[in-house]
Amino acid sequence: MAKSVLAPGFPMSEGYPYPIVKRLSQHCLTKGLSVLVLGCPGGGKSAMAAELAADLQLTLVDVRLAQQDPSEIAGINVPDHQHRALLRYTTDWVTVACAEPCLVFLDEINAAVTRLHQSVAYQIVLEKRIGPHVFHPQTVVMAAGNREEDEALAVAMSSALRNRFVHFTLRVDADAWIDWATRRNLSPDIIAYIAFRKEPGLFKMTGETAFPTPRSWAMAAQADGGHLPALDRKRILAGCVGEAAASEWATFHAVYRQVDVDAILTQGKLPSLQNADPAFLYALTFSVVQLLRTRGLTTAQAPHLLALMEAPGYAAEFLPLLVRGIAETKAFQVLSTSKIFERIRTRIITLLQATQGGALAQAA
Repeated sequence: MAKSVLAPGFPMSEGYPYPIVKRLSQHCLTKGLSVLVLGCPGGGKSAMAAELAADLQLTLVDVRLAQQDPSEIAGINVPDHQHRALLRYTTDWVTVACAEPCLVFLDEINAAVTRLHQSVAYQIVLEKRIGPHVFHPQTVVMAAGNREEDEALAVAMSSALRNRFVHFTLRVDADAWIDWATRRNLSPDIIAYIAFRKEPGLFKMTGETAFPTPRSWAMAAQADGGHLPALDRKRILAGCVGEAAASEWATFHAVYRQVDVDAILTQGKLPSLQNADPAFLYALTFSVVQLLRTRGLTTAQAPHLLALMEAPGYAAEFLPLLVRGIAETKAFQVLSTSKIFERIRTRIITLLQATQGGALAQAA
C-alpha cells in the first residue's frame, strides 16, 4: 500500500493540525467540493473560514442554521393582493451568495439543529442552491461543528448530510498556535507556557466554567495589555482559562520572571544552561523572541545572540523555536548576514529541516 504523503505523523483518526486542515480544505473548496471541519470548542474553525475566504478572495457569509426558521431560509412568501400573487423575499445571505462569489460558512452546523434544518442544508451543501435560488458559480460551502465528546450541544447529523461533505478533524496543535500567537505579538509568557506544556496546556476539559482552549488563551493574552498587578492578572487568566490552568501558568511565570534578556543581548551575560529546568529554557527562548520581534537586533548584539545559540545546554529543541520565532523579521536578517553566523548555519538548517521547517531552512 502506498504511504500517505498528506500528513506524515498524524493519524487520520486523531485529525490534523491547523495548517494541514487549512491547506486540504482550500484545495477541496477550489475543486467545488463542500468541506466539514470538526474540532474542539475554540480550536480555530471559524478563524480558518475567515482566512480561507480572504485567501480565496471570496466574501464570507456566516450562517447559523440553528438560529433560523427552516421554512424561511429559502425566503418568505408575502401576499401581493393587487396582483393576486405571492412575492418571495429572500434572506440577505442568500441574496449575497447568489449575486457574488462567496464562502458560505455553515458554522455550528451540528449545534442543536433539527432534522428540518439538516434537510434544508442538503441543497446548500451539494447543489450550491436553496429552493429556486442558485448560488453564484464561484460560491463554495464550508461547515464547522463541535465534537460530541466535547459537551458542546452537538447533535448527530444524518448520513445523507454527512455524505455530502469532505470531512476533516481539526486537531489541537500547540506549534500552530504558538506560530499564530507569535506573529500577533501576544504575551510572550503565555506563548512560552504553551510551548512548555504543549497540547495538554492548550486544551483541556477541566469541568470548570472557564477552561483552556486556543481561543480562551488568546482571550487571556488579549486581556493582558498594560501593567496589571500580578494577582489581578492571574484572576483575569482564571476568568479565561479556569483556576487550574491559571495556577499552573502562575507557577511557570515565577520561572519566567528570572530571565534577564537585556543582560544576555546587550552584555553577553549568559545564565548557566547546563542541566537547566526545561521551564526556564522555554521562558528564556520566548523572552528573547519577544524582545527581538519588538526591538530588533543590532550588529553589536548579534554575537551575544549567537553565543546563546551555541551555548552548551541549549538543547536542540530550543534553537528551532528561537529561529522560527524571529523568522521573517529584521532581527533574522541581521543575524543571517553576520559573518560569525556561518559557524552554525549548517546546524540550524539541519534542525529546522528535522522539525518541518523547510521554508525557514531555505531562508537560512
